[in-house]
Amino acid sequence: MDILSLFSCFSNLVAAPTLRQPVVISQAVLSMTGRITMLGISRWADKGGSYRSVQRFFATVVPWTQLLVKFFETHLFDPEREYILAGDETVVSKSGSEKLKKQSAGKCASTNDLKTHYRGVKYARLALKKVVKKAEPILIKQIIEEVSRLGCIHQPKSATSFA
Repeated sequence: MDILSLFSCFSNLVAAPTLRQPVVISQAVLSMTGRITMLGISRWADKGGSYRSVQRFFATVVPWTQLLVKFFETHLFDPEREYILAGDETVVSKSGSEKLKKQSAGKCASTNDLKTHYRGVKYARLALKKVVKKAEPILIKQIIEEVSRLGCIHQPKSATSFA
């Protein structure tokens, strides 16, 4: 299957040059080994994949959410199936924040100290899973009860527990 045929569903969402560039870039990335850089992409790319074109593509604002939804609807969606969207988020602290916690324990901190303390990078991940087997209503009720108890301070004892 040709990559261009997969990306053809994006034609009404982005301009023609923006549609051609990911085709050239993705073919180059799929054929590369080792570290992936813009210079490496431009070296492995065919016609239309110069270093400046690669730079232009990565500087372009692309509606990624709309593109991913359109790709899912066109190539992956099965109306006969059910899907579950699950999400997770994590924060990785940057350098200096751990040292600041130890230094300012119990002391009054300035605004800049607080900014340094809470500085970090937040990563979010979403996964869309196809439900293979229809869940039993009793199991769903148990899961909803268990999830609703997760935020409680004093968790009540329940007859239906997963532990």
